[in-house]
Amino acid sequence: MDTRQIFADSPFHIYQKVTMCYSAFRHGHKIASPHAKLCLQEDWMAYFERMRDVIHGPLRQDLLRQRTDAGWQIVSIEWRRELPGNAPEGAIDTEDVPYGLRLSDDCQRLEIDPQENATLVQMMELLVQDFPFSAVVSDLNEKGFRTRDGKRWTPVSVFNMLPRLIDVGPRIFSTEEWDRRREHFAAKVG
Repeated sequence: MDTRQIFADSPFHIYQKVTMCYSAFRHGHKIASPHAKLCLQEDWMAYFERMRDVIHGPLRQDLLRQRTDAGWQIVSIEWRRELPGNAPEGAIDTEDVPYGLRLSDDCQRLEIDPQENATLVQMMELLVQDFPFSAVVSDLNEKGFRTRDGKRWTPVSVFNMLPRLIDVGPRIFSTEEWDRRREHFAAKVG
């Protein structure tokens, strides 16, 4: 598929392609050009529902049996433990704050983090143009974008951002900045 056609697609179609790309990679499909092949092979894509149980106390066998009898499969297990002492002063647990957002100064809500949001937009632009992860990584690092931990981007860290890009896609695609980027790209290609 021609890159110009991918970029010229409606925001919904781009969002759908990124979603399918992520789903294909998560399920072990080897795809040389994700956007091109996904458009031709939509029939093999499976549809999954996800659920998260927050368990207080020990994990019980009856819960596992109940879920598996209902057709659920375990896809990951997350562990945590309490550390001795108090958290360092000023430390905020940002584990559950999605990339691109930050805790507001009054700690009452989440707000857009401009630097992380710019990273997401740049990442999205390169991915919808069908650049390989290595090129996306190179571009992000050359422009000074860093992960939340302040590290350089890697192909794996970009891949791990795909679920977040799927989440923010509708918001990104509806901005004036995205429209400007689209026009700029179309002018370069056309």
